[in-house]
Amino acid sequence: MSKSFLSSWIVYAAISHAAKSGLFKGQKNLARQAQLQIKRMASPRTAFGRQLKLLHSLRGKPATTMELCRSTGVSRRTLFRDLAALRAAGVKVVSDGTRFALKDKMLRAALGKLA
Repeated sequence: MSKSFLSSWIVYAAISHAAKSGLFKGQKNLARQAQLQIKRMASPRTAFGRQLKLLHSLRGKPATTMELCRSTGVSRRTLFRDLAALRAAGVKVVSDGTRFALKDKMLRAALGKLA
């Protein structure tokens, strides 16, 4: 599960960065395919899309379980499954018992650039 998230993250970040930096400028078909791939990967129907949405929710201030469930639109069980997958991938998500927070500064910066 963790390898899947890491490889998806690398592909997503690379395509998003290339699209934003104008790498596909003048190549309409390639640009369109890149945008479709970004949209497909970030879809909340996929595990990666849910985990990406969860990371964006954690990027701000710490949040409770119920706040994260509401913001991501998933059940409590799915939320904990996605948190476990993120932790297994090496993402530093910490909890004080009531709130969860993202403690990875580099990932937080990368999420800000991709948003």
